[in-house]
Amino acid sequence: MTAVSTLLKILSCMHHPEYVLTGIALFSVLWYIWLYANSKRQPHPLPPGPWGLPVVGNLSFLKPELHTYFQELAKKHGPIFKLWLGAKLAIVVTSSEVAREILRTNDLILQTMMSPWWWRMLRKLCVNKILSNARLDASVGLRRGETRRTVRYLADQARVGSPVNLEEQMFSMILNIVTQMLWGTTVEEEEREIVGAEFLELVTEMSEH
Repeated sequence: MTAVSTLLKILSCMHHPEYVLTGIALFSVLWYIWLYANSKRQPHPLPPGPWGLPVVGNLSFLKPELHTYFQELAKKHGPIFKLWLGAKLAIVVTSSEVAREILRTNDLILQTMMSPWWWRMLRKLCVNKILSNARLDASVGLRRGETRRTVRYLADQARVGSPVNLEEQMFSMILNIVTQMLWGTTVEEEEREIVGAEFLELVTEMSEH
């Protein structure tokens, strides 16, 4: 059921729906006036984007297949456009060239704008100590061995017809690689799925907050 049909059904149950419609229309006009005035006060111009509804923005127009919806918007508004997810402004980039310019050419500008100081410190520590070229070259055998171990495990499970959660397996493989690089230890085979699933749930919960 669409939002319009739901609204019409609600209005049909009311004694004076014209009051509600008048209120919604007045609120919508005031909302668009506020958005227009607020856009003029922006220190930097925003990219183009579709108009949204009051309060919910573009949330009610999102489609289940986001990549297809973003392609349609990119054809109309260009490779970079804005969406209002409620009161939150989201900038969508659909071009690899624009993404490369943002993430590589201007990465220092963006990371100082959006990241707190402690996150920048942890990122610098990770890049210099864990993901440096020398460190990665030294651990190439480790990564190759863990990858082969995962492939062998998947082959064994496929041979006996046992179902496998690929997301958990890939995550536990990455977890094993990271723990070996940091502490020289790994998760035992019988605990592989349990620890991987628990750590994946923990990381997901942390990213949501």
